[in-house]
Amino acid sequence: MAPNKFPGGADGSFAAEMRQQGIKLTGILKPRLVMTNVDIPPTLHTASAYAEAHNFWYPNEPAVLDGGANRPTRDVNFALPEARTWFWDHLKDAFNSGMIGWWNDEADHTWLQDSTTMDFNNFQFFNMGRMLYDGQRSISNLRVWSLNRNYYLGAQRYGYAEWSGDTQTGFVSMQHQRARMLATLDIGEPHWGMDVGGFVGRPSPENYARWIEFATFVPIDRVHGTFNQKRQPWVYGPVAENAATQAIRFRYKLLPYIYSFERQATETGVGIVRPLFWAFPNDGNVADDSNAWMFGDSLLAAPVLSPGATSEKIYLPAGIWFDYFRGTKIVGGRTIDYTVDPNTWADMPLFVHEGGIIASQPVMDYVDQHPVKEVTLDFFPGQGTSRFISYDDDGTTYAYEKGAYYRQVIEMTSAAEATKIDFAAPTGTFESALKFYVLKVHQHPAKKLHMEADLPKVASEETLSACSAACWTQGKDQFGVFVEAKVPAGHAFSFSLR
Repeated sequence: MAPNKFPGGADGSFAAEMRQQGIKLTGILKPRLVMTNVDIPPTLHTASAYAEAHNFWYPNEPAVLDGGANRPTRDVNFALPEARTWFWDHLKDAFNSGMIGWWNDEADHTWLQDSTTMDFNNFQFFNMGRMLYDGQRSISNLRVWSLNRNYYLGAQRYGYAEWSGDTQTGFVSMQHQRARMLATLDIGEPHWGMDVGGFVGRPSPENYARWIEFATFVPIDRVHGTFNQKRQPWVYGPVAENAATQAIRFRYKLLPYIYSFERQATETGVGIVRPLFWAFPNDGNVADDSNAWMFGDSLLAAPVLSPGATSEKIYLPAGIWFDYFRGTKIVGGRTIDYTVDPNTWADMPLFVHEGGIIASQPVMDYVDQHPVKEVTLDFFPGQGTSRFISYDDDGTTYAYEKGAYYRQVIEMTSAAEATKIDFAAPTGTFESALKFYVLKVHQHPAKKLHMEADLPKVASEETLSACSAACWTQGKDQFGVFVEAKVPAGHAFSFSLR
């Protein structure tokens, strides 16, 4: 990191200061070097001369003027193993001083010999991601993460994520991102994101608020804009700020749910977002539906992406659904008219499928701001058996590859008036901070709750929160009556409601 731009960058003190505020640094990388025939610092001259001497340039590509540096440059050929090793050697200092994420840019085109035509048929992004993964893993156990503008089959093995490029602001541009996301997921990249708010231009306050809500239900939630464009919620006025803040906090609330499906992406290749036809393959109505998608196994997200909307038409596949925020019970297999408030921009249509199990935690300002000692599990009984895998690890290293994780299978079986919930014994060696689960079983007017021995019943949720051991209570919320139990985590147990 350039010390004249970021004081304390080179010695790592800047990165340490940022980490104390929950901020981690990602550095942007271009695939090219400034050529030696201009007045440049000796270190850059040396790098360019080395690449020339070792034939590291992308083949048949002439020098072109870099718009940022305003100097002639050439692309390094990252298909060459020796070029990847050499390039990483020049990034070690940045990594060691606190740069732990990588943003590869402008590697999806190279200039043909006539200097007027671009060749987009290359694997530069793929091999840059490979360079970062192999290089960082050779010196560190910290997880590798890179953001790239194209995806190639198999690239996800390199800690490789994709964003959709330099999009325009506006509702039409935002709407197009839905199909782009689902198409990318269809070919195997579970880690997709976009420039929330659009890259080029300034979104209207409504466009900004709706885009933030959209991003709440995508794999990677990140804002970005071109030079001098700000993307903080308060920049767009109090109405947009309120809607955006609500959405951001909701995503933080769902972190245990999201992270558990991130583990499933590692195990199966299927991440948090799934096209509807994956979940409902026999429903022809969802074959081309990009207006909604599954967010994990239990949630269907259909964000509002139309300006001035007063209602949205949303197709819900067969089964029983619950409006997450309003509590309404809906019979699926049909299209519904969903009322939207055009003045607050705060509606986020989200539906829970029967059998759903949703994990949540207290809202934080950033990940791991506080140890998560309690996770809430919301159960929505249906007919049959459903499953959720609660997962945790250290969040930063590859220790999970050697078994340092907390993984607990949770199953719910429902029939008639009875519901049985089974927690398998946790596997893995990671010592999670988790001490208690708070189980909330919705729309279940149980008279007794059995767990090995009958649990003591307490008067209210407030009393339950103070329990130092297992206890249960009953209450009512937007979904109707519920049974709530607080139980110790970390071991196998079962309980039934009837």
